[in-house]
Amino acid sequence: LDVEGAEVQALNGATQLIRAHKPKLAISAYHKHDDFVQILKTLSDLRNDYKLTLRHYSPIIFDCVIYAT
Repeated sequence: LDVEGAEVQALNGATQLIRAHKPKLAISAYHKHDDFVQILKTLSDLRNDYKLTLRHYSPIIFDCVIYAT
């Protein structure tokens, strides 16, 4: 999920799907200064049983991805 800063809104739009089916997610978390906090809060509000991991893909601040499985 890389929607250029609208990741939280996209997750909220998929609320029913996420709650019903618990899809595996890969969410970009580098567009806004509070992405980590807001994305993690949104995920925990939707489901509290995701295993979360973070992967950083470059030597600069960009390209961080939160994986929810």
